[in-house]
Amino acid sequence: MSAFWRATVIGLSVAVSIAGCGPAKPPQPPVMVANAIRVSPHTTPTTLDLVGVVQPYLQSDLHSRVTGLVTKRFFQGGQAVKADQLLYTIDPTQYEEAVANARADLAQAQAASAQAQGDVKRYGTLHKLDAIADQTYQQSISVAAQDAAIVAARRSALELAQLNLSYARIVSPMDGQIDMPSVDVGSMVTAGQTLLGTVSTLDPAYVEFSIPEGAAISYALQHNMAEAQSTPLTLPPVTMILPNGQTYPLKGKTEFAARAFASTGTISIRAIFQNPSGILRPGLNVRVRLLVGELPSALLIPQRAIGDLLGRKYVFVVGAGHIVEQRMVALGPTVGDLQVVTSGLKTGETVVADGLQFVKPGQPTQVKIIPLESATTGG
Repeated sequence: MSAFWRATVIGLSVAVSIAGCGPAKPPQPPVMVANAIRVSPHTTPTTLDLVGVVQPYLQSDLHSRVTGLVTKRFFQGGQAVKADQLLYTIDPTQYEEAVANARADLAQAQAASAQAQGDVKRYGTLHKLDAIADQTYQQSISVAAQDAAIVAARRSALELAQLNLSYARIVSPMDGQIDMPSVDVGSMVTAGQTLLGTVSTLDPAYVEFSIPEGAAISYALQHNMAEAQSTPLTLPPVTMILPNGQTYPLKGKTEFAARAFASTGTISIRAIFQNPSGILRPGLNVRVRLLVGELPSALLIPQRAIGDLLGRKYVFVVGAGHIVEQRMVALGPTVGDLQVVTSGLKTGETVVADGLQFVKPGQPTQVKIIPLESATTGG
């Protein structure tokens, strides 16, 4: 075939191919698939989440009751200690000398008192025989009484000296845990002033937190209005959320509420938690959750189903034809990982539960209905 005919055939083939294609169709938007929940009413407990701090149930600052040099330390910082366990010793030399001197003074006074008592007995016999003047006899009785008083004073001085000697041994006042030592061997401590360390109990432990005055008054009026002015604020068991987000397995019991509201508009509350594992340590920052009421027929959605647009909250509702609509909503209290919606949603509507960043209004979306509980955990 000549070059002319080959070119003609190729040209016709291209023309037929172009004519067969026709106009190009616009691309169809991809259909998204997302987890969603069906909105339904629930009777919902309302809770209040507050910031709390773990505090020791019992705590004692260690101070020496005598002045002197620290000669030994018998613990490592952070270790568990028992009541009456020896922690420090103070140089006892001067206190041992004081005991020896007091003991010698007592012996001297006892000898003088014994002699005076002998004089009274002897003079008493002579007095009955009128062999001595009555004044002499009465004077012997007075001397004996004075010497007896000196013996009592010297005995008290000895007891005080022995007590001071015992204070040269610093012991733990309770079972608990001791912090890092504040002084070490060779340090000079002053009686009643130098801090040697701190011992605190671990089990149980306190958690201290503050409730806004509005919430406190509302709760008091709802639950014990007749007694609100005459009895302490009584709260239900307290749930604690640890810093890693886990819920502490044991509930706390409210043990103390402050007498008055603070200038910050809050009232201080103290709850006690059992701490058998010792995981709660003083200073640990936690959250406490209080059950403060109940909402009937509340509409709940997962918190992660809520978006934010310039401070306004919205959700994606899947409507007719599986088309997504952005809907502004008003929110109520939180319930764990769920959020109460007070307006903007109706029972039976379908709300996208996760993946909001991949969903667009007007976009067709296939949904997989999952239980509300699964929606909070990514189920």
